[in-house]
Amino acid sequence: MMRIASVQESIAIDQKSQDSIPSEILMESAGALSAREVRAYMKEAGLNGRIAIVCGPGGNGADGLVCARHLASAGLDVAVHLYDTMSDHDLFRTQLKRLPTSVGRRTPQEISEISSATVIVDALLGLGSSRNVHGTMKLFIEEMNRSLAPKISLDLPSGLNADRGDTFGLAVRATLTLTFGLAKRGFFVNEGPRHVGRLKILPIGFPIEVVRQKASTQFAFGEKAARRVLPKRQSSSNKSSAGKTAVFAGRPGFIGAGLLSGMGAMRVGSGYVTLITQSTDTDVRIEVAKTAPEFMTLLMSDSDLFEKTKNSAAVVGPGFGTDELTLKVLRELHARKNETVVVDADAITCLAEEKKAGRELPLLPTWILTPHAGELARLMGGSAKDLEADRFASAETAARELGAIVLFKGFRTVISDGRRTCVILSGNAALSKAGSGDVLSGIIGGLLAQKVEPFEAACLGAYIHGRIADDWLKSGHDILSLQPTDVATQLPALLKRLRSSRLSDLAAHSRELSQPRVNP
Repeated sequence: MMRIASVQESIAIDQKSQDSIPSEILMESAGALSAREVRAYMKEAGLNGRIAIVCGPGGNGADGLVCARHLASAGLDVAVHLYDTMSDHDLFRTQLKRLPTSVGRRTPQEISEISSATVIVDALLGLGSSRNVHGTMKLFIEEMNRSLAPKISLDLPSGLNADRGDTFGLAVRATLTLTFGLAKRGFFVNEGPRHVGRLKILPIGFPIEVVRQKASTQFAFGEKAARRVLPKRQSSSNKSSAGKTAVFAGRPGFIGAGLLSGMGAMRVGSGYVTLITQSTDTDVRIEVAKTAPEFMTLLMSDSDLFEKTKNSAAVVGPGFGTDELTLKVLRELHARKNETVVVDADAITCLAEEKKAGRELPLLPTWILTPHAGELARLMGGSAKDLEADRFASAETAARELGAIVLFKGFRTVISDGRRTCVILSGNAALSKAGSGDVLSGIIGGLLAQKVEPFEAACLGAYIHGRIADDWLKSGHDILSLQPTDVATQLPALLKRLRSSRLSDLAAHSRELSQPRVNP
């Protein structure tokens, strides 16, 4: 998992690093590496012409000035647009004095020249921003956005809230963001991806021990992490060693929810899937047998139900109903200390009613709740809109208060156990259909059955689920066309691709280790 940071953590890393590395050296590194990346971008894009570097009055502007100096020393045509020609920031003043005479200096009155540049470097606002942009600052951002030239932002797009992913009224829409040290969590949620564009992380010299000390709880989960967590299947494995999943889902009229969830569990590798419904109608069993003959079936009225499903990972809730029977299942699994439980859909609604009534919730720290914004609002109070506005804080607060793992579905999914928080780097609006979440809960249940650690099972399940939707669009399908059954049927091909990539990585690493080392 890729380590990421909040604004507070990023500032703390910068400040703590200065105990051993002078801030001027860190700034020189940031500016020099940024200049190198600007040149590489222009070469790759086949661009020549003036580079407009828009510098704010603080540290981010000073980074821009260092970048300008290095670009000018390489012989490029550079003009610096100064928001404040009389800034009182010490490092800014120092770097301004060091600019070579070949660099044109522009005042705010010459703002219109920005749009005529070939490339624009945004060094206007840094992490210290905390209020809406206005006045001349707003005019600078509007002028940059008005231009058709590619825009390269240093550390973050000016005006973007790097914690929440929303904007301070207005933000630069960057083509490329060169961030320093660590990616910021707001880059991945809400409006963040639209403003960040391509993201590249520049290692400017923060001591690794400082980074690990100050940013140890927040991560981004992508393909590399998915390949690492993906369960292995030994040649000697059998259906029992592959694990069992009990799916409590599908009351009369909603049996499809249980089938979708069970398909997700079995396709991801669960050795057994048992579907338990609230129906007393034997016709339901016949329907399941016709549609999914691989599944075993039980009814809530069956004797020794929980003995028959012991040692199974459990998925509770999809289309199961919001009555006392659902609570009975949760209480029984809690009493039996089953640590591998996914709580979804109707089961979340039941918990919300229990919480509202002031009753203790039957939850364990390893259980995984999978609410969307509306369900989380019912659980936690407040509005769905407010929870969506700060997805990281919402998931973290809910996990700590509920004492369980919370998988906050949406763009992008954020998962927290109260100590660790992870944003999932996959998924799109193609999943916005009833039944998609049922497949997700089944996938996670199937991973739990295979002994994947619960937090990692939640992350891997969400990544796989979203990645299928991403690959669906890449394959040329329309965003409106993905069905939940497609998610289940596309699982085998995706798992194969992830496993093949993992084996390729291992083979490459093995070849590297086998090569003779030549001492210089």
